[in-house]
Amino acid sequence: MKKLCFGSLFTLLCLIKNSKSQSFLYKCLVTPYDTTDIEPDRGSVTSRKKGEDDFPQTEKDSISATTIEQIVVLYRKGLISALKEVSYRKAFIVAIKDILVDDTTMPDDTEIGSPSFTKKVIVESNTFDFFVLLANLMKYCSSINNEGFEANIAEIDKTFIDVRMARISGVFLTDVELRPTSTPLELSIDPTRFAGVFTEINPNAYSLALPNPNKVKIFKLNVINKEFDKRHISDFILDNISQYVYSRTKIKNIESTHSIRTISTRAIREIERTPAFANQTQTFCEVMLYSFLECSMNAPKILSGFEINEAGRSNKYSSGIYLLPAGAISPNNQIVFGCTKAHDSLQTAVDDVLTQATQIKTNRNDEVHLLDPSVLGTILKPETADYVRSIILPSRSSSVTVDDAFGLFLTYTIDVPNKSTLSNSDYRSALDRQMDADIQGIIPYIKSQISALGLDAYSFYLFVLPLDDVANDTKAIMTTSIGGGD
Repeated sequence: MKKLCFGSLFTLLCLIKNSKSQSFLYKCLVTPYDTTDIEPDRGSVTSRKKGEDDFPQTEKDSISATTIEQIVVLYRKGLISALKEVSYRKAFIVAIKDILVDDTTMPDDTEIGSPSFTKKVIVESNTFDFFVLLANLMKYCSSINNEGFEANIAEIDKTFIDVRMARISGVFLTDVELRPTSTPLELSIDPTRFAGVFTEINPNAYSLALPNPNKVKIFKLNVINKEFDKRHISDFILDNISQYVYSRTKIKNIESTHSIRTISTRAIREIERTPAFANQTQTFCEVMLYSFLECSMNAPKILSGFEINEAGRSNKYSSGIYLLPAGAISPNNQIVFGCTKAHDSLQTAVDDVLTQATQIKTNRNDEVHLLDPSVLGTILKPETADYVRSIILPSRSSSVTVDDAFGLFLTYTIDVPNKSTLSNSDYRSALDRQMDADIQGIIPYIKSQISALGLDAYSFYLFVLPLDDVANDTKAIMTTSIGGGD
């Protein structure tokens, strides 16, 4: 029986290392904070690799005292130079999952480094940040004794990685593959300001453990005096409201005939005259969905929720339609249908967006019809329209593959216990912990509902933004941004 321990972890890494020495790899893995050129003794490293010896307590203590986030930063900087290319890292993950499955002595709920990485989650997941996973594995291995597992480690032979290369097609590495992909359909938002407004909590730490690529991202606004600071998000919305309201072609036309300084004002007027967007909370959610998909997922819009409404079609199901190009996270192109909801209760918001996803699935033909040639020809340049059309309606001879996916934006009212008794500094720490606890607590429910609703075959990209008071905050943000509303 194979066993997850330091020896098995290091043995696997040695199988995917490049020309760097074993001692160099050990140093990068175990003492990544060591900036000297001194490498550990080769004999000692070999004995620890075989499980004949434990690695020193001082090294264990240093790993224990270093946060996952800090380890990830160090691994990205130093460890990557010692590893072979991406396919080997994917095979490493397949091997780790096989070891965990084989280790029947380890309960499924065993935490591997952090609460978000249990044995069950790792085994059932296919989407990883390689270095986040490795940091969590190292945290776990430093917490147990490495001695006594010689026979278990010996089961990992020289072919262990090679024989798993045939199974890597189902593994997705977000640290490598979630990246801007050059296509005729460009982002409509300049993402540079996004990071100044939204801070992601525990990036790449969460997964829905679905068969297909998925992302779970939780963001927060800046906090001042135990309340979210809404000034910057209001400015961000105002800066991007015209891109949300208008197609790329329409913006070019307005810029050619009117002053560019008036374009936001014109967009606001469009929203004000459209009854479907009188609900400020729902409009906020759709603008956020648009912003997160473009800036956080590099998924350019085809049609925003507003454009769907303006096309004279029902806005009942989809809150926008986006494209995640092949190579961004999946080998296939993905048409991403948007679903949004704001609610005091996170679980209720989840229920509502998954109901919306089910409606989109049931009425897919109607949703795709929104992208008929007549519509695409009015919102995109001819060459861009042809590109999108080739993905949505590929010819029989085309090698283009496309899947459907769902982009979900949720906002809810966060409740931090004992808020009034905490200092501002302690509150910020408690807030981060509560956000993490909320998302950790809801993920099993989301996964179970996806399965119950027959949505397992889809990719899901989930974005969560907590607020102090959903109903009042969303209206206040939109009023400050564009005014009016209910």
